[in-house]
Amino acid sequence: MGNTILSEKLLSESIDYYNELKSLDCVVKNSMPIVFFGDIDNYIKQDYRIITAALNPSDVEFLNNKNDDYSCSHRFPDYNNTTVSLEKSCKNYFNNNPYNKWFGQDNAGFKPLLNGMGYCYYPNSKKLKAVLHTDLCSPIATNPTWSKLTKNDRSRLEIKGFDLWKKLIAELKPNLIIVSVKKAYLDSIESSPISGFEKVGDPINPIYSKNNTYKYEIIHYKGEINGFNTSLLWGSAQNTPFQPFKNKIDIGERLKKYFLT
Repeated sequence: MGNTILSEKLLSESIDYYNELKSLDCVVKNSMPIVFFGDIDNYIKQDYRIITAALNPSDVEFLNNKNDDYSCSHRFPDYNNTTVSLEKSCKNYFNNNPYNKWFGQDNAGFKPLLNGMGYCYYPNSKKLKAVLHTDLCSPIATNPTWSKLTKNDRSRLEIKGFDLWKKLIAELKPNLIIVSVKKAYLDSIESSPISGFEKVGDPINPIYSKNNTYKYEIIHYKGEINGFNTSLLWGSAQNTPFQPFKNKIDIGERLKKYFLT
């Protein structure tokens, strides 16, 4: 793979995909395809590899303040439209002004659950292992957000975007993919990552909302993506990943015992 860990082909396809669709009104201007977020150098050395996945990047990745113009320079200063700079920009993300409101909350989102499992997005002194973040539907940031895009725009982004994600999985070879999006979104993705996957079990007991109106679950699936066999953990979401669940560090510790021992 030369000067990059990911293949030149995958990185080139990601840049071509962005260039092909950047003229769409919904695509964030002066941006780039965010193929992944995190320390791929350490990730690739680990015996047990974990990635997380959402739908597509936020437009905030290309803003520093609300009134800024969109630009890669805020969080991806190394990017210069080459494959080498693309991977470098993605792997240095958590060293360059990351979007902490989404990635870095101690009691919200993926972070506390990952910390309980012994993993972390951020460089750390606690010997937590590296984890990468990815996006299922597209590596391209949009405004409006995915849920507010027109059906046509979602389809145009997703057809190639989901294919790129599957190719990324084949190269990253994660032992576990953690996904927490509304089930309706996951089911709506053409050839959804859990279509054809078999449910293994419920590592965490489901919980219920007041009056038992909603059931919130964490489900373990096993299946194959582009020839690679892996596990996928899906958890109910609201505005942030795993939002219905309290004590996410404790849940992470229980998942560590379930998957890693």
